[in-house]
Amino acid sequence: MEGSLELVDARSYETVQLLRAHEYRITSLAFDPDGDKIATASEDGTARVFEVDGLEPIKLLDHGIGVLGLAFNPDGTRLATGDRDGKIHLWETDTFEKVAELTGHESYVFALSWSPDGETLVSSSGDSTIRLWETRSSELRSEARRERAGIVKNVEPAVEGWLEEMGDAELVASKIETQGAWSERERDVAFQVLLGECVGR
Repeated sequence: MEGSLELVDARSYETVQLLRAHEYRITSLAFDPDGDKIATASEDGTARVFEVDGLEPIKLLDHGIGVLGLAFNPDGTRLATGDRDGKIHLWETDTFEKVAELTGHESYVFALSWSPDGETLVSSSGDSTIRLWETRSSELRSEARRERAGIVKNVEPAVEGWLEEMGDAELVASKIETQGAWSERERDVAFQVLLGECVGR
């Protein structure tokens, strides 16, 4: 039946739940990272969020035009939806209030995906473009840049020194990996510094 949401047991392939979720066809669906919620998009102009257990409805997100794509961010705190107007909507999942509307596409948005750190959203559109969106506020972006600059100042001399001493990027990468005094973030930045050094040579 058009607009129906069916949950199937992945081992037995038997239907566990069946629900008429939308008036028209479902165009996209996504589970949140915890697997507790499922979001659906539809040509009926809405996106809906359900509890997986029992398919109990949580929220209806009215767009007024067909919704074609959606995706939860990696920590499940935000849901992005894309519609036929080419707009992308960002919703906080604790209240499902819309916190941002991203515009720029000239045609419908049919696919969305988040970067692993949840800071960048990628959208694909009928206008034959893919766009990357920075979803953090400018204040948070500035803070992140300052934080990274401080780490670079700390790790760059060591990386440059090791590269000069060893002359082999793989040996330096191994050295970075074993720096227990550095945090995971510091090691990540050190690898970026090493890559920049190698490209620049």
